[in-house]
Amino acid sequence: MNEIDILKKLASNLTERKSVAALSNYEVLCNNISFSHDLLKKALSYLKHIVSQLKCTLDNNSSLHSDYQTVD
Repeated sequence: MNEIDILKKLASNLTERKSVAALSNYEVLCNNISFSHDLLKKALSYLKHIVSQLKCTLDNNSSLHSDYQTVD
């Protein structure tokens, strides 16, 4: 094995390491996107629940001052 072969081997090893690192970074990115998606889904669910509760509260005339209550 001469100097050229050694340099080729070193270059090959570095390329393989970069590929493995890139794959690892891609997997981390995918995991982060999945986590963010799940978090957003939960947040939207909570917001829908809050909006639903607010609608019920606002539809209930008893929570309003008598001047603002609707007459059925």
